[in-house]
Amino acid sequence: MNQRYTRRSLLLLCTCPAVAQMAAPDPQEIRVTLLGTVPMANPERAGTSTLVEAGPERFLIDAGTGALGRLVRAGFLMDPPSKLFITHLHSDHIVGIPDLLLAPWTGPSQRKVPLDVWGPQGTREMMRHLEAAFAFDIHVRRDIDERISPEGIKVHARDIQEGVVHERNGVKIRAFLVEHGPVKPAFGYRIDYAGRSVAFSGDTRPSDNLVKQCQGVDVLIHEVIDDQALSKLAPSEEVLRPSWAITRHRNRPHGFSIA
Repeated sequence: MNQRYTRRSLLLLCTCPAVAQMAAPDPQEIRVTLLGTVPMANPERAGTSTLVEAGPERFLIDAGTGALGRLVRAGFLMDPPSKLFITHLHSDHIVGIPDLLLAPWTGPSQRKVPLDVWGPQGTREMMRHLEAAFAFDIHVRRDIDERISPEGIKVHARDIQEGVVHERNGVKIRAFLVEHGPVKPAFGYRIDYAGRSVAFSGDTRPSDNLVKQCQGVDVLIHEVIDDQALSKLAPSEEVLRPSWAITRHRNRPHGFSIA
């Protein structure tokens, strides 16, 4: 079942495994589709990835396992966004990038614009290595066999710092630092458009900077971890120890609130 949450003209849309046939969003609307929300392999759910549509702009926040497949189920077939904003470089947030890079370029839509990627320090190097890893396939398809658009397989990757990282067509995207234990830097993102706003925490402990940056947003999408559900997946305490470490570096002995 699709669940829609509306505050004035901002629409938050969560998709389920069933195919979703969605009309185009209102021009003055921000629409958010949670493509996946789990950090590990799950037969019914995809890895962390979120689609944002704001006016003429479409982009992804993170690209976990199965992100492209969930985009297809959401009705985008092989024409996904060509802009990707990465919160941090943990594998569960980026392992779907090769699909986003290659499949829309080789598929029926044959992407003809570069894939633009924004992320923390190390993003440019990661994307350079991904291009190198698939160099043979890219060379054959671009130069010998299908002769697919050379522009569509290019990557424009940027290592970002806190602040406004993208502004176009009235859409402003601001990155802000969050606290993800030893993972530094790690970012959240705030999107403002047409008087509406939505923010994404990324993976974080309670963070004063997140509270500051998210003042006044219409919707905050914040990560959580379910310790009890996690424990059911592990056969022993020995296996659970890394998960306990994750929980410790996400939590402090006090909470926080957003006014």
